[in-house]
Amino acid sequence: MELLYPGFCAALILVGIHAYLGMHVLARGVIFVDLAMAQAAAFGTLMGFLFYHTGPEHTISYLFSLGFTLLAATFFAVGRAHYQKIPEEAIIGLTYAILSASAILLMQFAPHGAEHIRDMLAGQVLWVTWPTVFKTAVIYSLVGLIHFRWRHQFLAVSRDPKLARERGFHVAFWDFLFYATFGFIITSSVAIGGVLLVFTLLVGPALLGTAFGKNFGQGLLIAYVFGFAITAAGFLTSYKLDYPTGATVVALFGVVLLPIAIWRYIRGGQRPLRRVVGVSITLLVLGSVFSLAWFARPDHAPHDHADHQYTKPRARVPVALHTGDDHEHTHANTKKHEHDGHKHEDGHKEDDTPQKDTIDTLEARANKGDKRARQALIEILSGRREEPFLTRQKAFYALCRVSKGALPSCPYSGNIMLMGQWLQARGEAFQKHYRPATSQPASKK
Repeated sequence: MELLYPGFCAALILVGIHAYLGMHVLARGVIFVDLAMAQAAAFGTLMGFLFYHTGPEHTISYLFSLGFTLLAATFFAVGRAHYQKIPEEAIIGLTYAILSASAILLMQFAPHGAEHIRDMLAGQVLWVTWPTVFKTAVIYSLVGLIHFRWRHQFLAVSRDPKLARERGFHVAFWDFLFYATFGFIITSSVAIGGVLLVFTLLVGPALLGTAFGKNFGQGLLIAYVFGFAITAAGFLTSYKLDYPTGATVVALFGVVLLPIAIWRYIRGGQRPLRRVVGVSITLLVLGSVFSLAWFARPDHAPHDHADHQYTKPRARVPVALHTGDDHEHTHANTKKHEHDGHKHEDGHKEDDTPQKDTIDTLEARANKGDKRARQALIEILSGRREEPFLTRQKAFYALCRVSKGALPSCPYSGNIMLMGQWLQARGEAFQKHYRPATSQPASKK
């Protein structure tokens, strides 16, 4: 559980600043500005990797990312001031599409381009280190102080730029300052959480705050409550079920927002009964479609037997014990397991379901000298079994504890691809040199 602490603290910091900025974004009516600027930051990171082979936390990648983000901020601020006939959302959407397509084209020239595109979207919040958390907290605190000092100007320009101009505010300057500070936030946020999580933390809590709050302050407080609670629940769910953390948090926001949206839709009309009937029919049709798709699915997935056993996260670990490179050995174990499952001393059929060992169970068995448990941990660590990175890191720490060794930190925590290669190398090293601590055998009487 302690593996989640840095990432969890970083996510809470992201909620703290993004909920506030999200309230401004909704007031401005430019919902996708965060998505476009996050894509600009990710594009800069990809440029740094392509030309200098650096991870997101490297200074060169950060400068590239910040430069493209500030360039996008300037473009949006100038576009709002000088192209008033063109909707700002159109400019933002086109910018996002161009940057996304450019990133895909750039990755054709980089090794493992698909992995970098995935990391750009999903992020790597679990691999955040404490120095990154502290640096992020300092940057966000400075931006928060700037917005607090000139909160009246920012809020006036966000709510009604025409009225702010009549009151004597320089709208173009405050627009640029808003987008520039926004760019500093996005540059760090995308490197931590990825484009999707950053966009969700910006819009999700702000939507809830706007829906239930009567003014800006009350809405911000509600956004903080919902944002912190859903993020904490997402981290806990991802830890318990071994799911990707960023995607789990995003999906959990959807689970919370959907029933709230339905409830407000029903209460918002003059004829709530008719809306209830409409929502019920819609849900019934969707349920019927999903039910037909479920029952019409093929009996056998187009994968081999070993891959089929990986469909459930908790069923992945025991496969490492029951499946090996030696097919004859695997077949013999399967036959023996089936024989034991059909025959029992008291005549009853024994359950033939494999035992679902967790990393903790494998560690306990390896401490007692179980070579198969040790081999299972090594295979999980080295990537022979397609496990999530969190499971592989748990296996690495378990092997270090069993071997009474130190727990080294990954030097590539800012790049998920290099970190995966580092874990694989550690698995190969354990395969060659690791010897478990075994208990002394009992003396024969």
